[in-house]
Amino acid sequence: MSNNAKVVYKFADFQKDNVILQAFSPGGNSVLDSEELASAAMLGNFMGSFGVGDFDATALRRMLAGKNVGINSSLTSLFETFRGSSSPRDFETLLQLLYLSFERPRFEEEAYEAMRMRLQAAVANMSNNPQKIMSDTLQKIMSGYSERTLIVSPEIFDQFSLSSLEKVYRNRFKDAGDFTFFIVGNIDEESARTLAARYIGSLTDDPRTENWMDDKIRFPKGQTKKQIPITLQTEKATVTVALNKPLEYSPSSNLMLDVFQGILRLRYTEEIREKEGGTYGVSVNAYSERLPLGQKSVVMNFDTDPEKADHLKSIIYREMEKIAAEGPTEEDFDKVVKNLLKDREQAKPNNGYWMSVLINYYQNQYNSDSPENYEGILSKMTREDIRKFAAEFLKGADAVDVVFVPKK
Repeated sequence: MSNNAKVVYKFADFQKDNVILQAFSPGGNSVLDSEELASAAMLGNFMGSFGVGDFDATALRRMLAGKNVGINSSLTSLFETFRGSSSPRDFETLLQLLYLSFERPRFEEEAYEAMRMRLQAAVANMSNNPQKIMSDTLQKIMSGYSERTLIVSPEIFDQFSLSSLEKVYRNRFKDAGDFTFFIVGNIDEESARTLAARYIGSLTDDPRTENWMDDKIRFPKGQTKKQIPITLQTEKATVTVALNKPLEYSPSSNLMLDVFQGILRLRYTEEIREKEGGTYGVSVNAYSERLPLGQKSVVMNFDTDPEKADHLKSIIYREMEKIAAEGPTEEDFDKVVKNLLKDREQAKPNNGYWMSVLINYYQNQYNSDSPENYEGILSKMTREDIRKFAAEFLKGADAVDVVFVPKK
């Protein structure tokens, strides 16, 4: 566009009554000062209560009655983003809302105070919730107690105001020329081009050159092992084991991590849930990151009887080490690969799949839809590849090992 905004379009009519809009610009929380992080964290909770342009939130709801349309903005650690969707007939309304979100956001004292009171009450009610206490504690530990790790607690309300929210929003969402916009859905190219030129092409371009910054938040080095007593209504222990290792971000290594994750889920279901009867299930989640640095992590957690926690936790490590030493069984390997291929085929006829492909291409610089970056890799992958990957990942990996137990 003439204002330097970039628009990426793909026609997709898998969901006939759906058009998705997303946008991102590099920067996010990483370019903010520490004292602005509370405003950034709370921004998404407030913006929907202000309305846009000439419409306060109530008037906007009335104006949009009967329309299938919605949009919201958010800040992540590295990007500012918009996410929205509409029916094809309401796509112009979606772009109008996007335009007003950039050019004429609203910040109203009355709406701010009402939302602030609701949020304060909700956060206060959550303060003694064991799940939140555990989640907040793990967040602090796994970010190395960085001063930039913000916990949503009653104290956060002393760290922002209406004026600070407005300052952060206007700073992050004032430069459309720094954004890439993605349109995927059941709208023809000519209509998409015409409407994008009218609404996205007329947004303000603030000619600043900007990128995300490395916020230096890091997983703690070495082995971090803690047993933490907390007040619980139920007599149970919650075990979390998280491993992290700097490793390259590539289609091949990402898929090997996905296979490793799937195999661990099978192993823990069989060994911990079925053989030991020690828990309803073990959650296993794996993550590949490219920015701000290439790294991979696996996080496993489960609830169990406090008396069984240490024994079952030892099985978590045992099964990982067994895969690194011997590789997965042929049955487990084949099952996981087959499921990955099946899930991918089921995902393809969806607008959301193609949106994720486009965003991945522009953020991570590879085409995740290409068979050579998925099916081709899986077809050549072997159990020995997974053994080597597991061995490399586990060797020298940093670990967080936390067990929450009932306070006596």
